[in-house]
Amino acid sequence: MDEELEPATSKFHQSLPYAYLAVSPTLSALHATRIKRQHALENPDFCSRCGTFLLDGLSSSRLKRVKKKCNEGRTRRIRAVQCRGCGFANDIEVREGNAVIYGRRNGRLDKDSIVVVPEPEPEPEVVAKTPLVAKIPTPSPSTPAPKLRQKKKSVLQDMLARNRAREERDKSNQNSTGLAAFLSGL
Repeated sequence: MDEELEPATSKFHQSLPYAYLAVSPTLSALHATRIKRQHALENPDFCSRCGTFLLDGLSSSRLKRVKKKCNEGRTRRIRAVQCRGCGFANDIEVREGNAVIYGRRNGRLDKDSIVVVPEPEPEPEVVAKTPLVAKIPTPSPSTPAPKLRQKKKSVLQDMLARNRAREERDKSNQNSTGLAAFLSGL
């Protein structure tokens, strides 16, 4: 498929592995690898080699920093994911996202780029008093209580008897309203 697909069609194809995941993980893996091959799209939720869904415990991942400096003098962060199905190790670059809010651990953050996040006001704690209920000991009855539920066998027999009676009534009504009743009335 060299031709460019509509955005809606492309989005549909990208969502197929997620839709098939609950029904058949192998079918989901097949669609994930097919989409990668056809559309050259890399989905970090699926293994690049076998297409296995990686977010359900079938992988191990860790965050590592690349020593080589990239633009702007920052180190790159990479999430190294290893598929436990085929053993393939995939490196996924972590985008910066909202990491600026949290700052750096060693404190070398530019003073101009600090974003202040207001602290949420603590809500007053409402303590609900639970009423104390004393257990009253109940005397054990000397005679066994009668069973409230009938046995399943007798319930089924009652249902079958009612069905037979209804079928007999239907047959008698059918005989009186059928073609024979009409012809006998002539």
